[in-house]
Amino acid sequence: MSRKVFLGISGGVDSSVAAHLLKEEGWDVVGVFVFLQTESDRPESCCSIASLRIAYGVAKRLGIPFRAIDYTEQFRRGIIQMFIDEYRAGRTPNVCVFCNRDYKLGAIWQEAKKEGAYISTGHYARTGEFRGRRVIRMGKDERKDQSYFLSYLRPEMVERLILPIGEYTKEEVREIARRLKLETASRKDSMDLCFVEGDYRQFLIKKGIRPQEGEIVDIYGNVIGRHRGYMFYTIGQRRGLGISLGKRAYVVDIVPGENKIVVGFEEDVHRRMVVASRLNMFVEMESTFRARVKIRNVHRPAPATVKLKREKAIVEFDTPQFAPAPGQIAAFYVDDFLVGAGVIEESRK
Repeated sequence: MSRKVFLGISGGVDSSVAAHLLKEEGWDVVGVFVFLQTESDRPESCCSIASLRIAYGVAKRLGIPFRAIDYTEQFRRGIIQMFIDEYRAGRTPNVCVFCNRDYKLGAIWQEAKKEGAYISTGHYARTGEFRGRRVIRMGKDERKDQSYFLSYLRPEMVERLILPIGEYTKEEVREIARRLKLETASRKDSMDLCFVEGDYRQFLIKKGIRPQEGEIVDIYGNVIGRHRGYMFYTIGQRRGLGISLGKRAYVVDIVPGENKIVVGFEEDVHRRMVVASRLNMFVEMESTFRARVKIRNVHRPAPATVKLKREKAIVEFDTPQFAPAPGQIAAFYVDDFLVGAGVIEESRK
């Protein structure tokens, strides 16, 4: 069996320590940096020029081969365009899961397949066996768990995936880096959106979005204010609405076709049901099964019943959840095993 593994090395502490741990376990490690964008060159960005230099230094320090792959054009036409199109459609996209599948890990996967090798990354997640299939599991430290960001990997990628730091906490990882005297030991964590510097609204304007003012209405259709452009709002948002209703108000719906924002109160933004499409299932499940479902990265997975019907998943939570947003990912967990995911299409009370 091949002991070669291609590791996505980003110049951060997590991938640096992952490289060390893989070497300790006897793997033949190749560090791969996937250069994706030139939109921002913040030092903490995971795929900036600064990160490329640091990643190379870490590979040299650990004595592993280093490769760099340029995917900037594919990333611009794929992820960045998806980000723009989704906001234009009144949705709140989670492009990171698709970036991992098609670009960050996707590029590494293409290299690894040529040599019959494995792939690896510094995500806080693990792998395990569920119903005879190799699947992703939550990281040991659930507060830092990043399995959600891997929820759209292809099953064949998961079969060859190694996740070295899933058994560690962030502080344990930093301590290993300090002991090894790696320059990444105290480096800031990378940002989720590597290509957006500052406010995403300014990024959209820079990319040609021309917002038009429209009506803010309450849940009964009464006009209560004006908005700056519907793509500048997200479901669950309460700041920057420019209205006063006597208590906290939230965006509960976005209606692009009518250029309207619907605003209500906290009880109005909770939803018991979510419909998800574009399913990515790692395991063949029953048509109805119990799961814990996560509807955004910072959301604590909530108990629910998942019904699979006509290539969609209808998720019925035991208790209403705050602000499920179209475009975000609903990830399905049985215990701590990630069995599948879908893109949220709509939510209902």
